[in-house]
Formats: sequence, structure tokens, C-alpha cells
Amino acid sequence: MKKILILFLVSVSAGAHSSECQYLKDTYNLSDSQIHNLRISHELAGDTGMGNILAAISFYESSAGINLVNKNDPSAGHHHILLSHALSYFGLEATKKNLRFVEDALIHSVGLSAHIALQELGWWLNRHKGDLFKAIRSYNQGYYWRLKSRKERTRSYNYAIKVIKKANEVEKCGWG
Repeated sequence: MKKILILFLVSVSAGAHSSECQYLKDTYNLSDSQIHNLRISHELAGDTGMGNILAAISFYESSAGINLVNKNDPSAGHHHILLSHALSYFGLEATKKNLRFVEDALIHSVGLSAHIALQELGWWLNRHKGDLFKAIRSYNQGYYWRLKSRKERTRSYNYAIKVIKKANEVEKCGWG
């Protein structure tokens, strides 16, 4: 049943018709495909109010759909979902077969990636009592405040700053 849900989410595509955002194209030299991917991320946030943040995470994490895998984490998808989180989200065991399945699903579905990213952000927002900055930091590094290394804690801080900056840039597209 869980794999059926994954397949359904993989097959769902946003009803986004690519809309130009000349500002982002010019400022960041983005392709039409990247703009389209950002627009889809924005629209997949629905009425959560997280459209700019979700698009910004895609922008930062995968260069708006260009780099869909990070073997170091490991994570995959437009929003670089940790494979371990995707497995637990669907209650799957951490077998090589399930890891490949989930990675492939995240790579091929911006909808699945966005859905899990929104779940993660929502969980962290609840954990941080609505503090979006802390939630974004945790999206990137979990319980960052428990890290012993100041360098690693600073990394999560800088990540949140960059995502919020990109969210402000995405907002200029007027997709709201």
C-alpha cells in the first residue's frame, strides 16, 4: 500500500503552466526548465503559505531541478529529501532495493519531493513554535543546536539565511 502511495505521488504533476520570471532568468542565468521547476515547487505548496520557501529550497538544494542527487547525505529530489527520512515517511525498511526505489521516486517526482519537504518543514515549524528561521535551519541539519561543532551550527544558520534570501527573490516572480 505504501509503495502504491509513492507511485501515486510520483504520477501527480502540478498543473503549472510555465510562466516567465525574467527577473530570476536574468539575475541567476536560469533556464526555462529551472524557472518551470521553481514555479511547480511554488504551486505544490498550495495554500500552506510556503510557496516561496519551497521554491527557494529547490533553488538552493538542486539548482531548481538540475542536481537531483547528493550521495554524501544521501538525499534526492528537487528539495533534497534525506533517503532515510523518505523511507521512514513511508514505513519502508532500509534495504538497498527500497533505497533505490525511494531515490528513483524522489528524482522523478517533484510532487513527492515537495510533499515530503512540506511535511518536514511543518514538523520543524511545530517543533520550533512557528519560528520559520529555526525550522529552515532544522530542515537542513535537524537538531543543529545539539551539534558540538560551531562550524556546523554556523552552516545551518547560513543555510537559512540563503534560503530566505532566495525566497525573497522568488517572491519577485509574483506567483503568489
